[in-house]
Amino acid sequence: MTKVSGAPFQARPLPPDLVDRLRRAGILLVKGKPLSSATTFGVGGPADGWVEPGSVAQVQAVLRACREAGVPVAVVGKGANQLAADEGFRGLIVHLSGALAQLRLHGGRLTAGGGAILRRASALTVRAGLTGMEKLAGIPSSVGGALAMNAGCYGQEIGDAVEWVLASDWEGNLRRFKRGELTFGYRTSPLRGPWLVLYAGLRLKPAPPGAVKEDALAILRRRRDTLPWGRSAGSVFKNPPGMKARELIARCGLAGTRIGGVWLHDKHTNTILNTGGATAADIAALISLIQEKVEAETGILLEPEVQRLGF
Repeated sequence: MTKVSGAPFQARPLPPDLVDRLRRAGILLVKGKPLSSATTFGVGGPADGWVEPGSVAQVQAVLRACREAGVPVAVVGKGANQLAADEGFRGLIVHLSGALAQLRLHGGRLTAGGGAILRRASALTVRAGLTGMEKLAGIPSSVGGALAMNAGCYGQEIGDAVEWVLASDWEGNLRRFKRGELTFGYRTSPLRGPWLVLYAGLRLKPAPPGAVKEDALAILRRRRDTLPWGRSAGSVFKNPPGMKARELIARCGLAGTRIGGVWLHDKHTNTILNTGGATAADIAALISLIQEKVEAETGILLEPEVQRLGF
C-alpha cells in the first residue's frame, strides 16, 4: 500500500487466468510493487503486477496473456523519463531482464538487449576504443528507452549508431527493423509508442582509446558540474526549434517555483526536483503551470519529454 496525501492506494487483483499463465511460463509476478521505487522522480503508487521477462519468448507470453485477459501493460526500464501516478498503474509493468538486459561487443558492433543499461553500454564501447556512444555516458536510461526517445547529449544521439532493431508490438508480434526503416528525430523515433525494443544492433567507429575515454570523462564532469543533483527526470521539456526550453521558462519568471514537495530549479529551469514528500500530482501541476505560463507569454506550448504512467 502507498499513501499519498493521506489517501491509501492499493494494487488490484489480476485475473486468475493471467496469473496462472504467467506462472506456467516461468515468469515471477510481483504484486503491488511501488512505482516510487522504480522511477527517478521517486513518486508513484503500486502497480497491480510487475514482471521481469528474460527472453523474447517470455515477453511474447506476457503480452499475449495480457491481451487475452484485457489487462493494460506498460514497460519501465530505468524509470528516468516517466512520471508514475500516485494511484499507481492498473495493469502489468514489464521490466526486461536476463538475456534482454545483456551487452555483447564483437568488433565494431554492439548487440544490446532493450533492458541493458545505457551507461554500461557506453562504458563498454569506450573501453574498446569505439566512438559513437561516449557522450551518452551520463544518461540514466535503458537502451530500449534511449532508442524510443532517441536519447542524445552534446550533439550525439543513439539513433545515429543503429543498424537494426528487434521489437515487439503490444500483442507479441515481432518485427526486425533495418536502419533504413527507422527515421530518428530530436527526442523521437518510430519505436516510441507502438513497439517494445527487445534487441538492437549498433555500429560504432574505431578511435584512439585515450581520446574516446577523455571525451567520456569530460562529458561526465560537465554533467556533474552543470546539472542539478536530486530526484528528477532530467530535462522535463523538449527544446522548441531554435530555442532552449530552460531559457523560455526563466524568461517567464518561473525559476524556483514550488508546488508541494517539488521545486523548479532556479538555475536549470528545465529540471523539476522532488525535494522530499512530493506527489505525482504536485509534479503534474507544476508541469501544467509552466506550460500555461510559457504559452501565455510567448505563444509557445512546451512539449514534455516526460511520459505519464497510470494517469
